[in-house]
Amino acid sequence: MSTKKLHHFESSAAAKENVASPCHTAEELREENGNYGDEKYRELEARAAAAVDEKSVEQRRNGRAVSNLFKLIGDSSQLLNGNGERLARREASYLWREEETEGKKMNIGQKAGLVQICVIF
Repeated sequence: MSTKKLHHFESSAAAKENVASPCHTAEELREENGNYGDEKYRELEARAAAAVDEKSVEQRRNGRAVSNLFKLIGDSSQLLNGNGERLARREASYLWREEETEGKKMNIGQKAGLVQICVIF
């Protein structure tokens, strides 16, 4: 191997050893490299902290949206089952009475179906 190639190989190996991993803190980098680039490392740490904060805010926001969605699904399924079924029938009977007083007739089953569809959507 020529001297030039050997020197290049040694310098590239040394460069690989000095590459900072994302886990290095500014203190570790300062110990390795002196004060050179101290502001750069602080800026990188600040960016990383901001990215973590932004991600946690986004995760909390998504978590609230998902929990609200599950709450909505739970409420609508409760309305369609058990007590909700009685509620839909009662609502349908009220609508039936209103319709009868105006002289219009509609099947209670259709009314209950309309009420359930409105609850879901």
